[in-house]
Amino acid sequence: MIIVFGFVMQEYICYIDESGDHSMNSKTRWLCLTGIIMEAEYAKTNVPYQFDTFKQSYNITNAVLHLSDIKNSSRLFNFLQNNPEIKTSFYNDLSTLLSSVNFHIIGIVVDKVFLKQKYGTFANEPYHYAIKMLVEKFYNYLRKYNGVGRVCVEARNNGALDTPLDDYFKFIYHNGTRYGGTHGSGQYILTPDMIASKIVSSNIKFFNKKKILEDKINGLEICDLLCNPVMQIIKEDIEKYSKNTTRPAFDIRQCPVYEKEQIRERIIQPRKYMFEWQP
Repeated sequence: MIIVFGFVMQEYICYIDESGDHSMNSKTRWLCLTGIIMEAEYAKTNVPYQFDTFKQSYNITNAVLHLSDIKNSSRLFNFLQNNPEIKTSFYNDLSTLLSSVNFHIIGIVVDKVFLKQKYGTFANEPYHYAIKMLVEKFYNYLRKYNGVGRVCVEARNNGALDTPLDDYFKFIYHNGTRYGGTHGSGQYILTPDMIASKIVSSNIKFFNKKKILEDKINGLEICDLLCNPVMQIIKEDIEKYSKNTTRPAFDIRQCPVYEKEQIRERIIQPRKYMFEWQP
């Protein structure tokens, strides 16, 4: 809980990770930003206990759960090599762990081919589109649940990537965005004051792997595990419902599991708090 102007409000944390390449000039077509939202107190108490119990059962208490290491059975997960029984057990237990944690997912996928077709040389960095939409969705989540929140990201080895992200986040924080959501029959602008009323800091909190372990920032581990699966789900929907190179028209009746929104670039936000992870 946090007190804002004399009112007690629930505090939330949005953990962010990416899948794909952030550069417009890369050969990779897709960029996905995934936000995992959890209540701050729950993330600091209940979730670490659940993760510690899981890690202790496989003697990996000094490991950060990264999807690429797990799938490749590399580094501290090399015990999964050539041992199908342990690997099956590990994957089942990991899926059980993830399904037992309460969190909300914001998944944002940017199609860089679509951006080039629509904006040409005027297209901005894909990461800028994605982080702007994530801020908008996080703001609306906090508004819906009458809470305030902060943003956390795993620090990348190349520090040069973190500074531009933090700078652009500050730019959004202090300048707002052109789209905040819908109200009645129209759209509303997300102003700096509106953002500041719900997101309490203009700074992104970065955590390296050592700090993730020491401070038990398990939300970032969840985000890493789910980011690629979320991107695959969204890509499948985009490819399934798009015709030629036109923008897909999502049909909720045909896709009952997800709430689809056709707002600028591609956004998908699962309605359920529990997310079935399929490695």
